[in-house]
Amino acid sequence: MKHFHILKRVRLKSTKEIFMCADPECNWTRRKEYLIGKKFQCPYCINQYIATPEMLRLRTPHCNSCTGEKVTTIQDPLVAQILEKAIQVVPMSELHKGTE
Repeated sequence: MKHFHILKRVRLKSTKEIFMCADPECNWTRRKEYLIGKKFQCPYCINQYIATPEMLRLRTPHCNSCTGEKVTTIQDPLVAQILEKAIQVVPMSELHKGTE
């Protein structure tokens, strides 16, 4: 399946950082130095952007139009579904259930 990758930074046990595609059906991974100047898809607004070293410092890199804004929703339902599967979010109420 040809698509633009949605970047997600992952830290390996060897303290090396790699970036992988957030799509669960894609097994693409690369080291940071190979990503600068390449085109990727923003996970928030689904626009495409060219990666810069500043963007690659983020855990989930995104485009310049989403930088500096508090983005709370992902507009594309397919991208939202992919990221939901890739990143499991646990509500704070669930984390504190056993401590009460």
